[in-house]
Amino acid sequence: MDTQQMFQELDRLYAQGKLDEAEEKMMGWMKEGLDSGNKSLCLMMCNEMEGLYRNTGRVAQAVDMADMALSLIAGMGLDGSIHHGTTLLNAATARRMAGDVEKALSQRSFLAGGKLHSSSPLL
Repeated sequence: MDTQQMFQELDRLYAQGKLDEAEEKMMGWMKEGLDSGNKSLCLMMCNEMEGLYRNTGRVAQAVDMADMALSLIAGMGLDGSIHHGTTLLNAATARRMAGDVEKALSQRSFLAGGKLHSSSPLL
């Protein structure tokens, strides 16, 4: 299944209110990414699951997913990329919800400081 199909499937599940099923799908895709060494898929699923957890009030799990995504970014050499920026924004939002305002502000300040560059490789 390609990424467009994955997002279409998630959109369908979200529209039907099947959040548990959406989470199961994402966990399965994450496992698939881990098993096959597809770090891009893992990063996508970390960011998506972080959003689901954040929106369903599971803040600790959202922070865990954000931390995992940031580790993947570093390991993939994507520091400073648009993917890094997206992940930092997600992480800052999760941390703010968790009450870690200082860490959230430091992640957002990285974005505001212009430390991202447009020549980074895409996933």
